[in-house]
Amino acid sequence: MPPISVHERAFLTWLAIFPLVSLVGALLASIASTWPALLATALVTAIVVVLAVYLVVPQLTKLYLRVLRRRQEPDAAVRARPQIEPNA
Repeated sequence: MPPISVHERAFLTWLAIFPLVSLVGALLASIASTWPALLATALVTAIVVVLAVYLVVPQLTKLYLRVLRRRQEPDAAVRARPQIEPNA
């Protein structure tokens, strides 16, 4: 199986980043609301990048590759079905 394309990697990264930014931003909103915007953004992005790079993106990539492999393999039930030869 060829490696995933740059477009697939970009989509998987976005799929990880979007919810992480939303979640981390919401969780830190009350804590960092009085901070300068640049400092609050730095904290949110630092947390998001660590979570995305080390946890979420690798898991999404594994899941995506597993789905791709299943699509490329013939159905297990079809492979296990015995071939019936017509009576002569």
